Amino acid sequence: MKFYYLCTKYITTMELRIKELAHQRNMTIGDIAKRIGISRVNLSNSINGNPTLSRLREVAQILNVEVAELFKPSKEKKVSGYLEYEGHIYKVASIEDVKMFTKKVEGDQLCNEYSNDNDCDNSPIEG
Repeated sequence: MKFYYLCTKYITTMELRIKELAHQRNMTIGDIAKRIGISRVNLSNSINGNPTLSRLREVAQILNVEVAELFKPSKEKKVSGYLEYEGHIYKVASIEDVKMFTKKVEGDQLCNEYSNDNDCDNSPIEG
């Protein structure tokens, strides 16, 4: 049975904590930018705007943390993400969706869109 966790996080707004992590390591945004090979202004604009995953990976590597650690945890917990099972992607939007997905996977009741099996539940897992 193939079961992959793709991207389920507790998210509302994604607030970065790069400055906090840099400070803990006696570094500045300028220090990080220099190691990446860009200006401090360029890095600041990137992380305060819409940073790319590759930029976040570079920063995480310099700070010696996982990318997920660059984000402050949300006070309001909301699940949002996608799960893959046997080559099919399912959207989840709540803890209940994750539980339903797990139950269906355990019973192998998830089917692809081409299935004619009447015992199969093809309904989307969305909240």
